[in-house]
This record gives sequence, C-alpha cells and structure tokens, in this order.
Amino acid sequence: MTQTGKHALADLQIIEFGEMVAAPFCTKLMGDLGAEIIKIERPERGDVARTYGPFKDEKPHRERSGFFAYLNTNKLGITLSPAKPEGAEILRSLVADADVLVESNPPGVISRLGLDFSSLHQINPRLIVTSITPFGQTGPYSGYKAFDLNIWHAGVLGYVWRERFLEEGLGPPLKGAGNIADFHTAASAAVATMCAVVSRNITGVGQHIDVSAQECVASCVSAAFANYQITGRIMGQATDMRSATMQLIPCKDGSVQLTGREEYQWQSLVDAMGNPDWANDDWCQTKQGRADNADVLRMLMMEWTMAHTKDEIVELVQNERAPASMMADMRDVLYDRHLRSRGFFVEADHPELGPAEYPSAAYKFTETPWSLEHTAPLLGQHNEQVYAERLGYSKKKLADLTATGVI
Repeated sequence: MTQTGKHALADLQIIEFGEMVAAPFCTKLMGDLGAEIIKIERPERGDVARTYGPFKDEKPHRERSGFFAYLNTNKLGITLSPAKPEGAEILRSLVADADVLVESNPPGVISRLGLDFSSLHQINPRLIVTSITPFGQTGPYSGYKAFDLNIWHAGVLGYVWRERFLEEGLGPPLKGAGNIADFHTAASAAVATMCAVVSRNITGVGQHIDVSAQECVASCVSAAFANYQITGRIMGQATDMRSATMQLIPCKDGSVQLTGREEYQWQSLVDAMGNPDWANDDWCQTKQGRADNADVLRMLMMEWTMAHTKDEIVELVQNERAPASMMADMRDVLYDRHLRSRGFFVEADHPELGPAEYPSAAYKFTETPWSLEHTAPLLGQHNEQVYAERLGYSKKKLADLTATGVI
C-alpha cells in the first residue's frame, strides 16, 4: 500500500465477507478513511443486518434498514455465494489483488470452502486475513455460537458493571444498550488489521489475525482482574468510597452525572451548589464521611439539582472546573452545539432511506481527513462494476452467474 490519495488509507483494498456488526463495522472504520471496501453479501437475502430496524416508514425492507445503512457506508456492494464452487473461485480472484480479507464465519467454514489462510496465502502472499469469531479459532469454545449479549457476559462486563450498593452488596448483572461488545470487537479488529498492514509493508508478507470477541471484551476490564488477584474481591460498577460523590442524579429536566471523587473536585462541586450550610458539617469534610452518609448526601444534593435544568447544572459545575455532564438522549446528542461546532454529523442522501445525518469519526486528521463518500450499497449494487470492469466478465457470464445463484 502506498499513500497517493487524499485519504489516510487510500489504495488499501479490503474484501469483507461477514455480516451484522463486528466485521462490517471493522471495515467501515477503514473504508471511512479511504480504503476501498468490497462487501460480499449472499444473493437475494443479503446481510442479515438488513432485517434489523429502524426502517423507513416503519415498513421492513432490506433496502430501508437504518441499522444496515449506518454500518456499511463507503463500501462497494456485491452478491456472491462462496459456498458454490464457482463462487469460491470468484472470491479467490478477488483476493488475488486485495490487501485484506475480513471475515466473520464460524471456525472451519472458510477451510471447508478451500478459502483458509494457507490456501489464500499461496494465491497472494501479501494478503492479510482477519477472522472475527465469538471465541476465537482455537480452544474448547471455538465452535460455540454467540450473539452480542452472550459475549458481553462471557467477557465479564455484565458482572463487573453490576452496581455495588453500599449496604445490600452487588446488584444484578447489567447489559449496556446496543451492540457494545460487537463494536468494541470491531475496533480491536481494525487496529489489529492496520498493525498487520504496517508489518506487511515492512516484511512483504501477510498474516492471519485470529480475533476473539470474548477476549476483546475481557481486555476492557483489566483493573477488575488485577483487583481480584490482589484482593480476592470481585468488583462491582462502583466502590463504596466513590459512589457517594460520583452519582447520576435527577434534575429538573433529566439527570446529570456529577463527579467529586477528589477533594478539589468535591470543593468545586460545593462552590457550584452555592456553598450550602450542610457542606460545612463535620461528616462532609472527608471522603469516608461522605461515603458513610451517601444516602443523606444524595438527598441534599438533589435539593439543588431539582431546581435546575441539566444544561444549567453542567455550566455551573464546569465553570468551577469540576467534571459534570448531562445524561444525554439521542436528541441531546444530535443537536449538541459542541458536536455541531466540530462537524461531527454529516448529511447524506440514501436512494431508499432519503437524507439523514450520520455520525462521522471520533478523530480528525489535519492532512488526510475522514469523509462520507457514499451511502451503504443496495443489494448487489456494484456487481457490474466489480465483476465486469475488474474481473472482465461479460454480460452473458453475469447473467449466467445470477441465474445459477452464484451472484
């Protein structure tokens, strides 16, 4: 790969043979930075993510899934059935000139199709194959099936995120909203893939990357593992020392997250609240005292928060240089003046969904910026562009492949 375009990953060619979230979001991260992504979908059915809402006009349709549309921007979409011998041969032709293949098939599936790394490496020694599975390619659980929620709990996040109540002990396991495990897996896979690209550009040799979603999630909670091995205790979401002054507290129009963990933060928070008399009581002068009286402290703080809106509270507390944020809903984030000022949302017009605003990247490059070049592809939208223009297939061959269910 050489840098010749205006984007960070210009000239990087990636084949995506996966569906739902992890593999598509992994390639999206690279495609949004200029890599060319060819997304393979099953003929007629397509990526199963197309069956997930929200749908335009609340009418399920494979071309009107907002879920699919977000995960698959900046990709060329083709249909192909590698399960058919001719389809497998076409995939081999595609990877012959590619830099990366990202796939999320169950372990063993790729090998049975004759598309394992060893076979593809003989075709293209520079090829990098990133395989994303729930539990990895090896080990006792390698053949196990899992969805995002299974990985969330298998990776211990559900347990660690349980709230620790001051007297009652640990609460029930929690599950974060959305496909958090899948998104974290995708980001880890993208980082690993780019590291392999850098290595390949030095050595000239590609490699196989075995990405375990369980391990991606478990790697987020290293402090919990250290805590257990050192103290023998299993962590909850909050410890009794921090919970008193690191709280999500109701206010006039929602909730705010206030943080007074350190003494200087607590004093700044007190200043923002107007230095109420109770803040001068003896029990309120130390972390332990505030922790021992957490319920009382919460009620006293609520007397102030319930008299103010979340915007007012955040501004007052931040003006005192203490951490604070609102508990934002989707409307708050979409119209957030800070995000708007940074151009975080970008509008694009999808042929079926119509115009909508999409989140951009969480990073900004000074020389090779992120950009939304085109919306998610319709099913098989780029068949002719890829098969005819790149592989040289005639219109008759394309018609024959379509009729036999190969594409």
